[in-house]
Amino acid sequence: MAVLVLVNGPDAERLPLPELTGLAPAALRVLAGVWLFRARAESEAEQRFARLAWELTEVGGPPEAIKLAQRAVGEEQRHGVLCRAMAECYGAAWVEPRAVAVPLGGSRLEHRDRVLYEVVAFCCITETLNSALMRVAHATAQEPGVRAALRTILKDEVHHARIGWAHLAHERRQGRGDFLAREIPRMLGGAIREELFSPEPAGEHAQALAAHGELSEAVRLEIFEAAARDVIAPGLSACGIDTEPMWRFIEAARKSGFRAAS
Repeated sequence: MAVLVLVNGPDAERLPLPELTGLAPAALRVLAGVWLFRARAESEAEQRFARLAWELTEVGGPPEAIKLAQRAVGEEQRHGVLCRAMAECYGAAWVEPRAVAVPLGGSRLEHRDRVLYEVVAFCCITETLNSALMRVAHATAQEPGVRAALRTILKDEVHHARIGWAHLAHERRQGRGDFLAREIPRMLGGAIREELFSPEPAGEHAQALAAHGELSEAVRLEIFEAAARDVIAPGLSACGIDTEPMWRFIEAARKSGFRAAS
């Protein structure tokens, strides 16, 4: 069995790579695409956390959020190495991405509010959703190499969501962030577009793909709604953010089959 040695500071983690026996070429292409997407997302997240660690310091963010953002840079770098190895195992050819992690929120917000927008969108929403997806994928997967990879990523991702919640609570104590209520639908739309939709596995390969951790679109949508209901909405409400616009967006997206909303 092929093994990836993933370096973590002075320590090294030995992870088995997946066995491909019995996977049809079509299934291999789907799985290669999934892990290639993840590898690119991890590369972008590494850039984003490096910038956010500096910006959170600049705007006087809480020490907990700054420390976690600094740590996340190395974690995302390791995740990128792992995801590239997984993609290549399934037959993908890695090309170093040129994309830059563009700040979220644009120029329409003043700098401090734009940083708040970004950590809420990326950490409170996207990383919370990603953690929920990874958790179910890990529970569903049967292939040992896939389970090991997902477990390694998941144990770090749950900390990344905390960056957003810690900074949001800090800014709310300063009387800031009322504008977020109207922005949450935009953030959710971005999360739906980036995290939930990929080509639906062909029926004949669905069982094999599930064994390798690939969730159907229907399952991903169920996870999205559960994460919104059980984690995101309570977290926002606890910080005094009105969630009514969020629920209106989700209801409209549900009626349109979600794709129109994305």
